[in-house]
Amino acid sequence: MGKAKTPRHNRKAVVYQQSTATDANADGSFDEVQSEYCTRWCRAWPLRGTEQAAMEHQHPIVDWIVQMRRDATTASITAEMWIVLSTGERLNIFSVYDPDGRNRNLEFRARQVA
Repeated sequence: MGKAKTPRHNRKAVVYQQSTATDANADGSFDEVQSEYCTRWCRAWPLRGTEQAAMEHQHPIVDWIVQMRRDATTASITAEMWIVLSTGERLNIFSVYDPDGRNRNLEFRARQVA
């Protein structure tokens, strides 16, 4: 009997963070200025889609699961960062965890607002 195959990390993803070199606006908020954090291979798939009301419009929301191998750099990814897949989807991270507790992989829950 053969060894079970592990899923392939077949999508390139760039993780971004807010640049620390930006100054606050007059109202205390910050404009989004991205700074590339790292580029990694991952597995990513949409989990479910919904619609969310925003003002007078409905916006489609798609939740994704993204899996990456854990290393010293990816271990520092937080929910304040976002992922852009090679196919163009921007995914805002809202949860980061180690699915099996063995420090081999990280799993991100992320949201795409279309």
